[in-house]
Amino acid sequence: MSLSRRALAFAVGLSLTASSFAINFNFGPADSIDSDRLKAHLTFIASDLLKGRDTPSEGLDIAAAYIASQLKLTGVQPAGEDGTYFQKMWMVRSKLNLEKTSVMAGDLALKAGTDFLPTGLSAGMVSGNAIYIAGGYANAKENINPYAGKAVKGKVVFTDYSLPEGVQMRDVFRNPDWQRPEQAAMANGAIAVVRIVNNGTGAWQNQLDRMTQGSGRFTPEWTLGEGASIPAISMTESAAKSVFPAGMSGSAVGSKVTIDLGVEVERTYSNNVIGIVPGSDPKLKEEMISIGAHYDHVGVGRADNNGDTIYNGADDDGSGTVALLEMSRVVAQGPRPKRSMMFIWYCGEEKGLLGSEYFVNHPTVDLKKMRLNINVDMIGRAKQAGDTNPANNMLAGQNETYVIGPRVISSQLDPILRGVNDKYLKLKLNDHYDSLSDPERIFYRSDHISWVGKGVPAIFFFSGAHEDYHRPSDQVEKIDFTNMTKIARTIFAMLFEVGNMDNPPVIDQVIPGVWDPKNSGG
Repeated sequence: MSLSRRALAFAVGLSLTASSFAINFNFGPADSIDSDRLKAHLTFIASDLLKGRDTPSEGLDIAAAYIASQLKLTGVQPAGEDGTYFQKMWMVRSKLNLEKTSVMAGDLALKAGTDFLPTGLSAGMVSGNAIYIAGGYANAKENINPYAGKAVKGKVVFTDYSLPEGVQMRDVFRNPDWQRPEQAAMANGAIAVVRIVNNGTGAWQNQLDRMTQGSGRFTPEWTLGEGASIPAISMTESAAKSVFPAGMSGSAVGSKVTIDLGVEVERTYSNNVIGIVPGSDPKLKEEMISIGAHYDHVGVGRADNNGDTIYNGADDDGSGTVALLEMSRVVAQGPRPKRSMMFIWYCGEEKGLLGSEYFVNHPTVDLKKMRLNINVDMIGRAKQAGDTNPANNMLAGQNETYVIGPRVISSQLDPILRGVNDKYLKLKLNDHYDSLSDPERIFYRSDHISWVGKGVPAIFFFSGAHEDYHRPSDQVEKIDFTNMTKIARTIFAMLFEVGNMDNPPVIDQVIPGVWDPKNSGG
């Protein structure tokens, strides 16, 4: 920020009279965010040395160590576990040996790949009578419990996984009050879950292909170590009928089913990386603004036309990762806003927002004191003049960024953000994706949504998908550091503004399946 602009920002103190909050336009040292530093950090974070930063992987661990070392160097305080910058997130992965796997329906031996496929792997053999439970999803807050009054304990639950009327999968995916059939069945004492499916689907064939590759060993993705711990399989409808000769309706009880999965369980962990810069006000420093980015990507995969197998993730989300590093440096060197600033780098976003979900459910700080979350995911690219590639149609242009969440979440957020932007760098703030009816559902697809589910208002900054998304070609030389720096400075200005406001914004909109202000988290 130039001296004249900084002086103006401190002096103006304008208020937005149409709202119940005041905007002071104090952007702090936003102009200190440096494009050369951004490039230096990203050159390391997106290097081949880190092998695409998969979760979990050695490359991701190296990235975590690098981030933590930079935080210590710049004076950002640790806010992880046990006085460190790290929050350990345990993960499990199970390997299946088909030769040691069997399922018996009564006296009938079912055939793997034809009659059934393992989906949730838990070591050991289980045996019990089958019981049919329609749907299988449960939600105590909504008084939905298909297991109520049914003798489920010690049985193998068969279900079609159908959702209750009026409920959509996105509601289940984003609302922690919902239990999937594996979780709900286990909570009611079941020993295994069988999903009745059509084996003609592409999903069945894809899983079968993975199971039969190489030595016939099936290795699913790493998942959080808190997942269901009972065996889960998919079974064809014809095979399921052999278990229920009298038909499947109500809570029909079928023949005895024995499931024996030849499983070896691996356990490891990845880390969220967390730092905090205390605020300058003796009272308001107890409150916090958080800013996050996922530092993982998708690792090593299929070679592109150049033979490159490393998915470097320079934009996704190396750009957000290094933007946070630079912002944390600048706010640590001062001046500081009144409220404290928490910086968090999530692991496991590419596996399904695992790191942010884990943090908000196991926070290292008091979430009730969190006033705003900002999520930075893919801000490194800008559409160039003359670009006619259809894959870049939705890429934001020069001096432009998508802002997702302000209008959906709060009547206050959008005026604050636009007030800051209008008095500072005047970017084009594109609200194309700031809608619950967006067919791409971008609002639900990044880490801010984990915070919204806990009642914390959030803004997601994003520059759009492009031709190199999830490809080895997402590399540093494609990054527009000039545009990225402008976006990072604007984000910092927003952070600083809310960090100093007397009355910070709140969620005052209903977000179906995520948050309802009337019931504090429905």
